[in-house]
Amino acid sequence: MAIGAAGYPFYVAGLFYYDRTGGQVFPIVGGVILGFCCPLMWNTAMAVQWSYATEAEKGLYITIQFLLNAAGSIIGSLVAFIIILKGATASEGSPTAVYITFLVLMLLGFVTAVFGLVSPGKVERSDGTHVAVFRVLPYKEELRGVWEALKEPRIIAMLVVSVCTEFPVAIMPILNAHYFSLRARALNSVLFDVMFLPSAPAFMYLLDRLPFGRTKRGLISLGVATVVMVTAWISLICWVCISHTFANPPLGGVDWSDANYAGPFVLYLSFGIVFTVHQLIGMWTMATLTNDPRKLGIYGGIWRGISGGGLCICFAMSAGHVSYKYVHVIPRPLVDSRKPKFEAQV
Repeated sequence: MAIGAAGYPFYVAGLFYYDRTGGQVFPIVGGVILGFCCPLMWNTAMAVQWSYATEAEKGLYITIQFLLNAAGSIIGSLVAFIIILKGATASEGSPTAVYITFLVLMLLGFVTAVFGLVSPGKVERSDGTHVAVFRVLPYKEELRGVWEALKEPRIIAMLVVSVCTEFPVAIMPILNAHYFSLRARALNSVLFDVMFLPSAPAFMYLLDRLPFGRTKRGLISLGVATVVMVTAWISLICWVCISHTFANPPLGGVDWSDANYAGPFVLYLSFGIVFTVHQLIGMWTMATLTNDPRKLGIYGGIWRGISGGGLCICFAMSAGHVSYKYVHVIPRPLVDSRKPKFEAQV
């Protein structure tokens, strides 16, 4: 976790250097360092949130970490919104105080990882049980564990869920940039992230707190998530395919003072809920497949790696100038193809 957290300050420092000098070596090196460090942090975080929780608290632990991530996203989008409202130009760059703030926050995360985390053997769950602790395995055995996991039919089925879970955070900014004005885009980004705050606890209630067995809670939650996602994706596809305004937005984009703003704005915000429920139902389902902490760590790495691959697909389509219609239509069959099971095995 500490090594993973150490990569982020390097990356932000590289962005600051590029913003002020235009030099590219430092930010590129920072990106490479972050590329190596990020998986370490995410895999550890996934293992903690999945294996430390009791059976009745898996949704709660996943939601807590999701909301912490959301807080960072909200801060970042608010900074951009404030800068745009103040009329800063691209040539001025971001204020130095912004970079310093993010550097301090990331360094605090690194310090917390070094001094704040305790050994898993000392962790006691809320029900009084302890987390199982296993010896450190050689690298080859870890790779063998990943290979064995990828041969499980349940994990193969969940790969489809994982690969498209990050699609909204890649596709919606493309739509945002195409249709809306600069200040409307900044506002949309803030409120998109704000939608995480009510939707995550509400969905966590379905996963953990409904007075039913876990399988029934899972099926109810999956049903709600499916209705939300299918409705939003179909609405988006219809708008992209038939809207004359989307095909030919006004010069400078649609502003929040324009008549054509409200409907697409609501649709844009709905994908904040789509992103939330997709993440939570997917991670919760993976977390219920086993109670073995070592397997959960491997599953977490698989989930995060495959979801990152989904992001690459979206960015590749954007870089290849794929039609907006196809960019938004492709995720639909993937979203509909989930059929997970909720029985845990040790």
